[in-house]
Amino acid sequence: MLYGPVPGPSFMIDDAGNYTGGESTTFDKVEEIIPLDSDVELLVLSHSDSDHLGAVDEICDAYTVKRVIRLGYHPQQTRGEMQMIRLL
Repeated sequence: MLYGPVPGPSFMIDDAGNYTGGESTTFDKVEEIIPLDSDVELLVLSHSDSDHLGAVDEICDAYTVKRVIRLGYHPQQTRGEMQMIRLL
């Protein structure tokens, strides 16, 4: 997962997996860099596996996500992908 500032006071997130490292989660790591209630200009989702979508709901709850790009194609929607579509 890549997350961080882009030029100007803007942020982007590339994938939003379900990482857990010790007591940290993907959302914890995002929150360390992107202040809560900030705008996320772009959320890029490379594919619909849970290791790339696991934190989408938390991110969408905490931030204003202005644009989502979903790459890749899977003929059957996964549970994580259906959850993402409902949130957006």
